[in-house]
Amino acid sequence: MSEKAKLYIVLSQTGTIFARIIKLFTRAQFNHCSIGFSPDLRYMFSFARRYTYFPFWAGYVAEGLHKGTYKRFPNSNLMVLELAVDEEQYQAILQRCEEMYRNRQQYHYNILGLCYAAFKRPLPRRNHYYCSEFVREMLVQHHVIDSQFFQPMVEPAHFMNLPGAKIIFCGILKDYLTQ
Repeated sequence: MSEKAKLYIVLSQTGTIFARIIKLFTRAQFNHCSIGFSPDLRYMFSFARRYTYFPFWAGYVAEGLHKGTYKRFPNSNLMVLELAVDEEQYQAILQRCEEMYRNRQQYHYNILGLCYAAFKRPLPRRNHYYCSEFVREMLVQHHVIDSQFFQPMVEPAHFMNLPGAKIIFCGILKDYLTQ
């Protein structure tokens, strides 16, 4: 049996205006998700705003709980899920995320897909993602989760029920940083 490694799926609700607008429509506890590679969550990837103070330019980003939007909003609500995977899956996902980051200009935020999501309609577009589309694709492409687990429309809340995932934290970001 292969050695187990751990991925971290981070669900969050920050205090940004965009996050609050999404919450108005979804009424969801969390509206953003990222995939991380260490428990300190200094190394995560997602589709989000590229600049902390400028929400209108979004795309593929490297995130961390100690920088950017998370640093600006230390009272963000957070749920951290730990998911055991084979070392080969872990390395493949990490390499794919890093490769995408090196070529991040080719990837775009799926704002149209997010608008369609408000009406529960998927709108997949090549090289365009919003956060939960991206995390789903990483897990499905690398055979961590079967595609049948996900509905056509994926939202951050769907990750709360991932088979084999363990909630290791649920609370305020600044409390996670001090534990």
